[in-house]
Amino acid sequence: DPSYYVLKIIDAIKELKRDNIDPKKFEKLIKEQEETIRANPNLYHEKGKYTGKMKGEYVTELEKVGKNKELCMVYKAYEKALEENHLYDYEDMIMEVVRTLEKNKDLLLRIQEENHYILTDEHQDANDAQNKLLELVSSFHENPNIFIVGDEKQAIFRFQGASLENFLYFKKKFKDAVLIALTDNYRSTQTILDSAHGLILNNPVEDESLRVKLLSSSRHTPEKIKIVALDDREAEAIFVANRIKHLIDSGIASHDIAVLVRNNRHAEPIERTLLANGIAVSKSADTDALDDPYIASFVSFLELLQMPSKPELLGKVMFSGFLRIDPIEVSKALEKANKEKVPLVDVVKMSPELSEFYKKLSYLSRIAANESAVKGFETVARESGFFEFMVKHPRAHELFVLYDGLLQTVIRFAERRKAALLNDFVAELLKAGEYSKDILVSKIPPDGVELMTAHGSKGLEFDYVFIVNTNEGIWSGRKAHKAFFLPTGALKDAIEDERRLFYVALTRARKGVWATYAKRGMDGKELSPSRFLYEMGENVEDIKDVQTVLVTEKTDFKRTLPLLIKDKAYLNKLFIERGFPVTHLNNFLDCPWRYFFTNLLRVPTVQDNTALYGSAMHNALKDYFNAYAREEDISINKTIQLFESYLQRTHMTEKDLEVFAKSGAEELRGYLSQANFSRSIFNEFTIMGVPFPVGGVEIVLNGKLDKVEVLGSGGVNVVDYKTGKPKSRNEIMGQTKNADGNYKRQLVFYKLLLNEYKRGEWNMKTGTIDFIKPDDRGKLHHEVFVIEDKEIEELKVLVKDTAQKILDLSFVNENCDDEYCEWCRLGKGLGQ
Repeated sequence: DPSYYVLKIIDAIKELKRDNIDPKKFEKLIKEQEETIRANPNLYHEKGKYTGKMKGEYVTELEKVGKNKELCMVYKAYEKALEENHLYDYEDMIMEVVRTLEKNKDLLLRIQEENHYILTDEHQDANDAQNKLLELVSSFHENPNIFIVGDEKQAIFRFQGASLENFLYFKKKFKDAVLIALTDNYRSTQTILDSAHGLILNNPVEDESLRVKLLSSSRHTPEKIKIVALDDREAEAIFVANRIKHLIDSGIASHDIAVLVRNNRHAEPIERTLLANGIAVSKSADTDALDDPYIASFVSFLELLQMPSKPELLGKVMFSGFLRIDPIEVSKALEKANKEKVPLVDVVKMSPELSEFYKKLSYLSRIAANESAVKGFETVARESGFFEFMVKHPRAHELFVLYDGLLQTVIRFAERRKAALLNDFVAELLKAGEYSKDILVSKIPPDGVELMTAHGSKGLEFDYVFIVNTNEGIWSGRKAHKAFFLPTGALKDAIEDERRLFYVALTRARKGVWATYAKRGMDGKELSPSRFLYEMGENVEDIKDVQTVLVTEKTDFKRTLPLLIKDKAYLNKLFIERGFPVTHLNNFLDCPWRYFFTNLLRVPTVQDNTALYGSAMHNALKDYFNAYAREEDISINKTIQLFESYLQRTHMTEKDLEVFAKSGAEELRGYLSQANFSRSIFNEFTIMGVPFPVGGVEIVLNGKLDKVEVLGSGGVNVVDYKTGKPKSRNEIMGQTKNADGNYKRQLVFYKLLLNEYKRGEWNMKTGTIDFIKPDDRGKLHHEVFVIEDKEIEELKVLVKDTAQKILDLSFVNENCDDEYCEWCRLGKGLGQ
């Protein structure tokens, strides 16, 4: 199977790079590895019928070396391909810096001269490449000013190249360094700390000074660590759900409770049981978007568009909820095709109940075969019904994140392959599936019980922690399935790494810990508890006669409400967290539902060519004026090249790129040829977190100002670039027919922000709308406005009224003036 080793090779190369091992060094290590094995005096049998034959254990070791030799060939080819394509991967971000500093002594000296004091936090997570970088930067002095912070008990990221050896490296290197042991713990009770200390004592350590016992400064009442044995995994999940419900009923906030699993695959049964009990779940671990049944069904539909007549695919897809096809009619069609031995697609085509679906399928198949990847994807998502299905689904907040992961994958694909059609992307997606490649997304769900891996919990804290599946073979005694045995030391002391991970899990708790395990597996075989459960000393308690009854009564949890729009508390939380820039205000005034979906809920959408062009233009102007402010001027031609580079990185097709690049070059040349730009400027100036009271709530006003010019007479002028067609002064002010006044409102909003910024230190005397595109006669328009105090007061009233509508959700029965507005159509009926 050619695909079997692909991901394993990628992981092996990552591991090598994290240990600062390039192909040349790897080849040398392999040679040394082989020489060491062959130099062993016990290599061959010396007696019996196998005299002269190599012993089996050494045959195995040499087979591993042979595999590494093949890996080295791939590694060399991989690095050559990266170089030829002018690419580098994630691990190269450290590796390349290390290589460069080793070769370029002048650059190294400059960095050393600029950085006299070095603080390294969480050093137990450092890998060898990061340590090498740290050593280079700090090597100017024999005894550098370096301050290293870390905890060897929490060195849990060996799979990312971190190791205890790396952590102790600098302690050995600088023997006279002062060691400061922190002993006060402000999180956990003494019971939890003593249990964790008893556990970690089972890990040998060469320096006893690292074994400092922590003292609790917590005021919580100590509770023993609860150990609970359940009959099986289902009983374990139900018990955990019951205990969590009891804690919540007693007044513990759900987000102060965590369920920690060893691996992501262990989370799903727990999540399912918690939800069945009406307990909201905040699943923080990265998840594969393609694992979600709704996203998977949409991907199957995309696959069907390539092969509409494929019977097994067609039959499966027609049951997808977003297509809204009566499942009885689908069953009838399947039965008829099977009974009459005719193609299913012909039955669907001739069925009165399914013919509309067949027409839609045929139409979207043509779209997939002829439209660009991004445009085709959006068209299919909307016209198949999936987009609306997702927006109106009770799990919409989760589906948005998963769908966006898929959408961003399409966009990245189109950025690399400008001529790609939607069918090309689907073919690539299916091919990636053969190699087990996933689309990882980070969920940021509403408040609920935190469900995550122990690795993901590091640095966090909760009142109560449930460590589940604490069986031998899961939390301890795990068998390492390695495709390659690399000379990196990553497999050393596996049980000690696992013990440190359990230590981290224990010490996430402020008040109490429950550790649960199953007595039997799904196959009925007996399971053993993890050895860690009984290494914690006497501060543990075995719980007997536990209740494992699934709770079925109605709950008050808001996450069980049918639609996101009805969860006012959650939407208000989003509104306050998102902040309220002027673009959101203008969007709301244009169409409340557009604001609701695109700014508040952030339904994933694709930027059109006009928006992509505007972003590229803004980035090029930022580069130009940043250099201009430093008096390190770059030429107009260079700025045009930067603009074209930004444009090239988008998902525009080659044809569109050609058109926009040409017009952009002309506009930039004309705009930058002016000679009256100020050098006293701040570019892309961001103002965050200006408080603004609305009723009994405080919202936050934000803004990003394209350019702030410091005036010689005191005060500033705010410049806002516009890349669209120039507007007249009256149109900007909203004083012509169909004018919305959005541009002028932006300037007034910026004045409001600056009045509050640093207590009004910057007096905004004027605001300028600067059009980059000339009018039909080739003239550039710069419209300068003085903002009156009266306008500020009127805007404050408008902001307050608008914010109150959003907080009250009183806009839900409103629509904008556009009778064909997609957002209003999606919002229709949600407010009922």
